[in-house]
Amino acid sequence: MDTATLQAPSDPTPTTRPRAEVLRLADEVELIGHWEGSGFKKAPLLARRGDGQMVQLAKPLYAIAALADGRRDARAVAEILTYASNRRFTAADVMTLVERRLRPVGVLAHADGTAPQVAKREPLMALRHRRPVLSERVVNALARPFTWLHRPLVTLGVVLGLLGFDVWLFAFHGLAGGLRSALYNPELLLAVLGSVVVATAFHEIGHASACRYSGGRPGVMGVGLYLVYPAFYCDVTDAYRLSRAGRLRTDLAGVYFNGIFALLAGGVYFATGQEAALLAAAVQHLILLQQLLPLMRFDGYYVLTDLTGVPDILSRIKPIFRSLVHGQDREPQVAELRPWVRAAVTGYLLALVPTLALLFAWMVMGAPRVVATVRDSFGLQLDRFQAAEGSAEAGVAAVSILALVLPVAWVLAMAELMRSLRTSRTV
Repeated sequence: MDTATLQAPSDPTPTTRPRAEVLRLADEVELIGHWEGSGFKKAPLLARRGDGQMVQLAKPLYAIAALADGRRDARAVAEILTYASNRRFTAADVMTLVERRLRPVGVLAHADGTAPQVAKREPLMALRHRRPVLSERVVNALARPFTWLHRPLVTLGVVLGLLGFDVWLFAFHGLAGGLRSALYNPELLLAVLGSVVVATAFHEIGHASACRYSGGRPGVMGVGLYLVYPAFYCDVTDAYRLSRAGRLRTDLAGVYFNGIFALLAGGVYFATGQEAALLAAAVQHLILLQQLLPLMRFDGYYVLTDLTGVPDILSRIKPIFRSLVHGQDREPQVAELRPWVRAAVTGYLLALVPTLALLFAWMVMGAPRVVATVRDSFGLQLDRFQAAEGSAEAGVAAVSILALVLPVAWVLAMAELMRSLRTSRTV
């Protein structure tokens, strides 16, 4: 059924017969249409609820929703569907689909005009307990000055500059000086941790500015809880209106701004000679790679979703890999996808996993030296705390000790997270 042909030459509803139930969309529901670049063989149509949740609808369901304008009743909708599709629909058929398929997902309002109460299912790895901090107007004002960074030539320059900086930092200069400087001067380590907070906010501005540059309008920015630790977020649901290129630009803009922040930290080092600035740059690389992981709902999940055009891509990663082993013996979750989707998912993971493995190996090899330095510095700061004269000096020493403990706690938390991911059956 072509949704473009739903309007008959005239509304066939006679005014002399009793009207059936009038149908209307629920409050703030928006019909978006086809998702450009869908990875499904039969692309679904999308509707957006007022809570931002995207709902996939088959063509007949979308057609009913498109005709539910608050004036037509079920009989009129059935006659228009019959006219447009050459398939007979009755008012009872329409009401069955409304009651069983459209109202349960919150697309159509009840007969009295009230919106259905739909519990929004939060995925296991989703950001929870969101609290807006900046309004949509403020976020758009903040994003506007950064949109020029998404121009193609500027992006190319930043990427090439970052590659050159990375070669110098990791292959020639190294991080030993930055680690030693930060660990023996916990005030600098605290500054590095503070830079992570600033860079995280900058990361979200990247998403907002990319969405705006691509033609969308970013929403509110705020904080939430990811597992057990706080995290920033920016509502860029409006990116669903964009082309695949626009959506991918919005998805990748966060890590792109992490890269820009790393370059700025490198600039601080070249201007001041402060080795701890290079440690801050290296931390941004760790965050960047973490964000690209598709197995958690970080940026990589949305990159893979928009790259393949499959909203629930996490649930299909294992079936895709099983289908590679069994050849043509594909599971239903894979059979309904376009062939190139399997190749895109496989290629993405094969490119990312070795990089993460190398990074992990590098961290393991350097761990003994780092642990020894932390232990030595911890002893020095503890002696400083015990010898402190006055509460001010003791407070500075306590903050220094805390600065040493926090990164260790973060590493232990990430190790526990990775362990839980290995045992999780949600993917």
